[in-house]
Amino acid sequence: MGNGKGQFFDSFTLASVADVSITYSEKKDVYRISNPYTLALLEEAEWGNWIGGPISENIEIQITSEGKVTWEFWYLGLNYQGVSGYPIKAYFPSVLDESLAALDDKSVKLQDKLFKLHPYFYIDGLGGFGADYPVFISFPGGPNLNELLAE
Repeated sequence: MGNGKGQFFDSFTLASVADVSITYSEKKDVYRISNPYTLALLEEAEWGNWIGGPISENIEIQITSEGKVTWEFWYLGLNYQGVSGYPIKAYFPSVLDESLAALDDKSVKLQDKLFKLHPYFYIDGLGGFGADYPVFISFPGGPNLNELLAE
């Protein structure tokens, strides 16, 4: 897997597939997915006054030799119920709480250059939406998510 154009789809947050840049940092051994959440995409998904929380410019993921995917968390660009100070984050389940470690195994390589992540969507201090909304990432040269998800 190399650097280049890929695709990103967050089934919790977005209404359509985002075209993204994906780069590999050998120094940190991570892949960076750049700008997966834009204002235009959040508006298209009709989040209304929830829009405005912090947005992660890059999502950094690591891929293990077993094809598992890990990360810490990222920001979606949304505030829960539009209240400033309550940003929604997408946590790697066991980073949020060790009791959620069994959910970590749901974030995997589906096929060559295609990964499915199951973040735990959470608002610190309030609670969350669980890990039932997959995020798909297609790396450069991978399958077209628009076609794949339409099936």
